Amino acid sequence: MANDQKQNNEKGQVVKQKRWVYLLKVTWLVTQVLFVLLVMGLLFAGGVSAGYFASFVHDEPIRSYEEIKEDIYNIQQTGEVYFKNNEFIGYLRTEVHRQPVDIEEVSPHLIDAILATEDNEFFEHKGINIRALGRAVLEELSSPGKGTGGSTVTQQLVKNQLLTAERTYDRKFNELLLAMRVERMFSKEDILEAYINVVYLGYNANGTNIEGVGAAAEGVFGVSVSDLNIAQSAYIAGMIQSPGRYTPFNRNGTINEENLERGLVRMNYVLERMLETGRITQQEYNEALAFDIKGSLAKPEPTIVENYPYLTFAIEEAAIDILLDLRLEQEGLERHEVDNLEQYWEQARQDLFRGGYKIYTTIDKELYEAFQRVVAEAQFGPRSSIQTKTVEDPETGEEKEVGLLEQVGGTLIDNQTGAILAMIEGRDYNESQVNFSRSVRQPGSAIKPILDYAPAFELGVLQPASVIDDVPLFAPDGSRGYHMFQNFNRRFHGLVTVRKALEQSYNIPAIKAMEMARNHNSEAVLDYLHKMNLTMFKEEHLHELSGAIGGGGWNVSVEALTAAFATFANEGKYLKPYMIERIETMDGETVYEHQPEPVEIFSPQTAFLITDMLRDVVRSGTASRIGRRLGSLDVAGKTGTTSDAYDYWFVGYTPQISLGLWRGYERNDSLAGKYSERHQELWAQLIQTVRDIRPELVDAQARFKQPEGIVRRTVCSKSGLLPSKLCQQQGWLVTDYFNAKFVPTKTDDRVVEARIITVNGERYLAKATTPDDLVEKGIYVLTEKINYPPGWTERYKPLDWEIRAPAEEDSRQENGKVPAAPDNVQAKRSGGGITVSWSKVNESDLAGYRVYRAGDDGQFKHIASVLLHEGTVYQDSTVSGRDYAYYVTAVDIAGQESEPSAIAVSNAQDPDQFFLPDPPSQPAGLSGQGGELSVQLSWQANPDDEQVEYYQVYYAANAQGPFKPLGQTHGTSYTHTSLAGAGDYWFYVTAVNRAGESPPSKAVRVKVTGPPPAEPEPPGDGNRDGRGGNGDDNDNDPKPGNGDGNGNGNGGGKPPREGNGNGDGGNEQQDGGDNGNNEVHKTKGMASASHPFLCVHGAVYLFC
Repeated sequence: MANDQKQNNEKGQVVKQKRWVYLLKVTWLVTQVLFVLLVMGLLFAGGVSAGYFASFVHDEPIRSYEEIKEDIYNIQQTGEVYFKNNEFIGYLRTEVHRQPVDIEEVSPHLIDAILATEDNEFFEHKGINIRALGRAVLEELSSPGKGTGGSTVTQQLVKNQLLTAERTYDRKFNELLLAMRVERMFSKEDILEAYINVVYLGYNANGTNIEGVGAAAEGVFGVSVSDLNIAQSAYIAGMIQSPGRYTPFNRNGTINEENLERGLVRMNYVLERMLETGRITQQEYNEALAFDIKGSLAKPEPTIVENYPYLTFAIEEAAIDILLDLRLEQEGLERHEVDNLEQYWEQARQDLFRGGYKIYTTIDKELYEAFQRVVAEAQFGPRSSIQTKTVEDPETGEEKEVGLLEQVGGTLIDNQTGAILAMIEGRDYNESQVNFSRSVRQPGSAIKPILDYAPAFELGVLQPASVIDDVPLFAPDGSRGYHMFQNFNRRFHGLVTVRKALEQSYNIPAIKAMEMARNHNSEAVLDYLHKMNLTMFKEEHLHELSGAIGGGGWNVSVEALTAAFATFANEGKYLKPYMIERIETMDGETVYEHQPEPVEIFSPQTAFLITDMLRDVVRSGTASRIGRRLGSLDVAGKTGTTSDAYDYWFVGYTPQISLGLWRGYERNDSLAGKYSERHQELWAQLIQTVRDIRPELVDAQARFKQPEGIVRRTVCSKSGLLPSKLCQQQGWLVTDYFNAKFVPTKTDDRVVEARIITVNGERYLAKATTPDDLVEKGIYVLTEKINYPPGWTERYKPLDWEIRAPAEEDSRQENGKVPAAPDNVQAKRSGGGITVSWSKVNESDLAGYRVYRAGDDGQFKHIASVLLHEGTVYQDSTVSGRDYAYYVTAVDIAGQESEPSAIAVSNAQDPDQFFLPDPPSQPAGLSGQGGELSVQLSWQANPDDEQVEYYQVYYAANAQGPFKPLGQTHGTSYTHTSLAGAGDYWFYVTAVNRAGESPPSKAVRVKVTGPPPAEPEPPGDGNRDGRGGNGDDNDNDPKPGNGDGNGNGNGGGKPPREGNGNGDGGNEQQDGGDNGNNEVHKTKGMASASHPFLCVHGAVYLFC
């Protein structure tokens, strides 16, 4: 406690010492001034004072009235910013906030408070007040910090506006001199008005410095300067002496209790002065003392930066550019002529922040704020996993790394004027301060209409139905040998129309289109781009193939690209995008007003053709999601994606507005998930928002107008030329719009009839001698040769490879010999077919192979030709469940065919066993010998190669027949015994193999003798059955059998004996019943009781 008291005593002594030093300095200064004034008064009559006074002001220039007026009234003002339709946005950012006012607008209480405190005799003196100087010294000595001051209002104005703040004799004498001159030049009201607008008054509730009573009234108390009451007026007047001590706010907008307490003390003094000088009554004084100053203090309000951070800086930047150009124009200069452009820019910036301009923008408040809400609710991908930034954890206060947000930037433009109606600068200003509607990125495929196709259309080298070959395009690459340009889907589509190429955003056609326009007139291409303010694109970029598809070393902003697209909607006329409609002074003088200056870039015909193709992008191309979302609305536009999906774009337009939209990370990282769907959905939602708020800007009935000079023509879709007969025959036709100036007049000559052979992966026109069945013969299209690096052909063939005719003929020569037959032929069942394979025949002039097939009949037929490039396998899918035999031949380019290869059977069977032989020839040498109730036949054997399986014996009762099968035998003789009776019989023989039955042999007649007479038998009882008869043959083969035989015999044992017998015929041995004779015989066929033959003894037929 003792130490604290000692320290307080020491501090008190130091304060007292400083106060006395200060008082001495003030006293000495005032004494010097009074002395000078006294000497001037005494010497003036003698003319001495003039020289003495001049010795102090010799460096002060003699200022004219105009110069002094300009400086006196050079009141730095805070600019105001307005939305479209004059809706107030806020005040421009400044280091000091100012709101100049006319003296008539100021509360009389404030004027009284200022004069009572700062210059009570203002309306009596001539610029300086000697009595006030003396009084100020005495007041400062008696009550430090509470005095009225010795300088008049005029002196303070001179010091603030005409002189520096240095404390020297020269500056003080200049102040006196100029104060008197100002009094002679200007009225008291003008001087007072200038003073109250420049006096510094601390800072407001937002922590911003303020100058002038207008800014103080609103900034300290939140009221207009005309509405200040006596207490508030006294508080503001009291702050003039020492703003830093009396301002009631801290820099962060909170109340500074210590300053407020000091300010209230100072306010009381001001009120006393007002009462003493008769400016207020005692009652007014008492009421002012009782007023709650603290309760009436202004509350912090969001500034323009807090409400619209991105927009504020964008407006400032645009306004500075305008003021810079105005300044250069005044000096007759262009930007490129100025070396110190940065200095001019800084002067323009200072002019903006101090000039008190009113900035009227084109931004539609409702649209702008609605866009921000839509973005806030839209779907975005995750934070970046590789691009991060350091932030402070709000809970722990520690620093941590977080991934960057997926960002978005957008610009909405009025097509007819170029006015920017709304912007999306980013998702969160606290997250990133980059304005993504104006920052530059690679445009990807979104640049194709601007850079590739529109210039080509305008120069007449392409039209929508023109055909470009979408095939692999290779460029040298030092590290990998080759770089291959590809499409997003990793496929090549061959001959496509320009319309299709743009609809599906194919890369190769775009590159070729840019090359065609560049080769035709590179200067014109650059001129088109530069007139659309795409000046970042240079001559060297025209030779970077990746530049044609939005890669390479150049970037573009959303705003710039959207304005370029709006050119198509505006019939080919470019309008520079702008957001500042006009700039006025606070007095209402217009210093700048935007005047649209359309620049014709493309013809209306080119603009329409590009627009019509971009319609297809939305209807059925890469932006079809937007087309489905917006229905019948007439929309055209283009998507764009950069390498590794770092950026995704859609720039689209209707007849009235254009909207460009980009998404990506602040630093490159790949977009995740279905970013294209998210992006197109957001674009459509923003357009729907415009339609809801400003339906006149999105008219569902509006359509892009077709200008004169546009015609529709049908051309060959493989060349873009007038269709030939062959082209029409193939149906290769397309109908599209043309600029009438560039309708093709030449008939197609690329669609041809051709015979093609493929050798070692390369396709050639076949020689005339090459057989037709070993070439691809048909209608083809002549195209330029694709310069594949070695080994790349098979991997990257275009989709129309099969209809492309090669430019070169097969250069191989016939080697003078017949090809060798293929080896190792195999035939194997595979699924529902048979796969035939063989070994390659190594002949330099080979054209291909022929495959032959036969059934078991051995009749081979040519079933297929296998072209050289198709390999050594043939899949026979025409077979059912049967087996077949195959052989293969090799054929050369002269048509010479090899000997057949070895035969291969699908079931791996020996061909000799597989094939059916020919039916046998008729047997020869048949002879017969009859005996007692028996016959014996014999004949010559058929040749072995006829593969006879057995011989069939037939009989008849007479030469005319009919002959019936009797039996079979594997030998060349046949015997039948036990004849039933004598007589003449006729016989012939056939040979049978797998192929069928031979013609019959010559028939022979055999006479059979009977047995000796038999003894009579006893009468029968009629119960004995007769012999079974021959069975009926029911199986339709040459063998007897499989029939039921019924026979009747006479009962009682006497001939004719009657009885019934049943026997079952069969293919092998069957039983035949002979109950009448009580006998059973084994037979190979059916026996008949009415026929004298009965089969017995196994396989041999015998007579009964």
